[in-house]
Amino acid sequence: MAVKAGAVLGAFLALTASAASAQTHQYVLTAQGPDQATILDLASRTQREVTLSFNVTLLRKTPAHLPGVGLDVYWGDGVLQIECLDHHTRFMLMTGYTLDRGRRFDEPSPAFHPWSDNAEGTPARALEEFVCRGRGAASFARIDDLGAFTRGFVGGQAVASAPAAPARAAPPQAAPAAAATDSLAIGLPGDHPAPKGMSRYYAVSADEDGALLLDMTSTLRRGEVVSLTEYDLLNKPTQSDGVELAWIEAATQIDCARHRLRTGARGWMTLDRKTRVDDPQPSFQAWQPIGAGTPGEVGEALICNGKIDETLLPADDLDEFQQVLVEAIAERAKAKRRPAGAH
Repeated sequence: MAVKAGAVLGAFLALTASAASAQTHQYVLTAQGPDQATILDLASRTQREVTLSFNVTLLRKTPAHLPGVGLDVYWGDGVLQIECLDHHTRFMLMTGYTLDRGRRFDEPSPAFHPWSDNAEGTPARALEEFVCRGRGAASFARIDDLGAFTRGFVGGQAVASAPAAPARAAPPQAAPAAAATDSLAIGLPGDHPAPKGMSRYYAVSADEDGALLLDMTSTLRRGEVVSLTEYDLLNKPTQSDGVELAWIEAATQIDCARHRLRTGARGWMTLDRKTRVDDPQPSFQAWQPIGAGTPGEVGEALICNGKIDETLLPADDLDEFQQVLVEAIAERAKAKRRPAGAH
């Protein structure tokens, strides 16, 4: 078996060399036992709210034989998700490969395993601290040559010499912010459920002029830029061809690394949101810095870090929210007109 593995590894080394020229990877060894190594590609990182997703590969020292398809599977490729706020991890296995990755077996119905807790002091929590917060990078060996690592692991040689990530290596979240797209057609309402334990909407401001709400089902993160939908409720509607428009639906982008945001109106709606007037030429306004102590700073903390500030007003229904706000504004106006000492 060792001779066969060595011959196949030669082909695999050539395959990884050609793949490296087409795609950039950043492999780290996240776990290694006597029979299996777990390898995570940091460059595959994507993020939706507080959940990170990575491509992950399981490498077996001895293959799992699949008699139904006649394959000896060494590799298992899948997706690892880590929930940074609630400390959970889950995994989905998608594809199995022979040692040279020349033949594959796709899972007929790939699905995530249930979430498991990242308890304090466990390897899962250590990985969470690394990828979510940039802590403990030296604990995870970097794999600069995947072919050489595979040869050493499958061939039974020691692989502990894989170089640790140097201190100068930036954690994933410190990578340069991805270029923001100018399209207003991303970060749309209802793209996904609201994050676990959160309401669908949060009002970052609400006063006599109206309110501004962020839709947590619309967030889409690319690098450090999050696209989402916001709703502006106007206490004094604007007029258009005799129609009173009380809501503005806008696309918003928040640059979590540079602490700035920009918005662009998609359209205006009546109070019941049954009539809509779309912007004929929707576009983003210029980027604006997010000032300290502003609603923008509260919104950035919510969208970028999942922090629910005590000043945020949660809501799951816009109709109920606007009714409560209108009543509160009317009551406040009535109180201002009431003579002093009157009850």
